Amino acid sequence: MTLKVLSPFLILFLANPAIQPATAQETPLQIVEFVNGRAVQTRVEAQIAYTAKERYQGLSGREFLDEGQGMIFVYDAEQFATFTMRGMQFAIDMIFVKSSGKVAGIVHEATPCREEPCPTYRSPEKIRWVLEVPAGYAAANGITSESQMVLAEFSK
Repeated sequence: MTLKVLSPFLILFLANPAIQPATAQETPLQIVEFVNGRAVQTRVEAQIAYTAKERYQGLSGREFLDEGQGMIFVYDAEQFATFTMRGMQFAIDMIFVKSSGKVAGIVHEATPCREEPCPTYRSPEKIRWVLEVPAGYAAANGITSESQMVLAEFSK
């Protein structure tokens, strides 16, 4: 498989309204890989949260997330991003990624909010993507601040 770098992906993704989802059921899946050097560390099949509504909903209300699955939150430009675990039923890892694809930071094992006020999790710097995966996934698969995220391909 040939891996595509992030910039060409963004041009394709942002310029093509046909792949921007209208509903969760129609959401295409993005294959996300993390590499360290040339070696692929892990591969995640992620649902895309592209619109503000999809990003707000996120994984809230779901009962679980299978290993190797996740949700990728896409922003039009680099920005600080803040997340909460309100409405979540399970713990997750949040991987904050810069436009370059470099991991900017990881929140390990964020737990569901059980009472207000809910804690918030803010990106350590401006980022372009956030990938949410099952709790413990980042550590178990060697994802660190040295990792590089590569958007490999779409599937439907």
